[in-house]
Amino acid sequence: MKLSWVRSKTKKVMELRKYNANRTQVLKINQIVRTVSETHKFDKDKLIAINTSDVENGVMGSGTLTSVDELKGQFKKTIVKDDILFSEIRPANRRFAKVTTEDTKDYVVSTKLMVLRKYNEDVDLEYFYYCLTNQPFLDILQRRAENRIGSFPQITFDLLSEYAFPIPPISEQKRISSVISTLDKKIAINRAINQNLPTLDRSSIAGEVRRVAWSIPRILLLFASFCKISELLFCRIF
Repeated sequence: MKLSWVRSKTKKVMELRKYNANRTQVLKINQIVRTVSETHKFDKDKLIAINTSDVENGVMGSGTLTSVDELKGQFKKTIVKDDILFSEIRPANRRFAKVTTEDTKDYVVSTKLMVLRKYNEDVDLEYFYYCLTNQPFLDILQRRAENRIGSFPQITFDLLSEYAFPIPPISEQKRISSVISTLDKKIAINRAINQNLPTLDRSSIAGEVRRVAWSIPRILLLFASFCKISELLFCRIF
């Protein structure tokens, strides 16, 4: 075992202890969410099938309305609002989304999508979602998936549970997630402008961009705090 590796791990442990002293918990993923696999009752003639291809980069598509008799065997899982759908296959493809639909009883989800449901009340859903879907963490998962023996890169909930995130007090979590949400909103607006969508009023979009841009300097200090926390986001539990 290389001495540099030991020093690196020792430094990380010391930093995590420092965060603990400031009331920041370090929680494994399975201490925040559980994986849910509840089989649909199939009590309707047609259901909306959600496959991995319907979930991408934070957006759950409309799915495919399909006769129950024609559904493939992989479509079994139920979902509820605020569940996180996270593909087991190739994390680098960014096949994840948070369920925002209120009425989900007509949806059935592929077994290739993990359904993650938060149960820890000390953790803000948005904060955890940003930690989970942060690109550096997805890169780590992709490397782990590629090292797996199998026909294609795949992860499991057990593998996810090897990792932990620093969890500051709930008020700090909400402030951090608010910062990222503001930046995400600006990015989405810029994309809408670039795509020149005919259904949107460009003048109102430009005004919204200016409003969001002016708010960013006020939150730079908070964002710096998040950047410091993000250094420790991907602590693997050995």
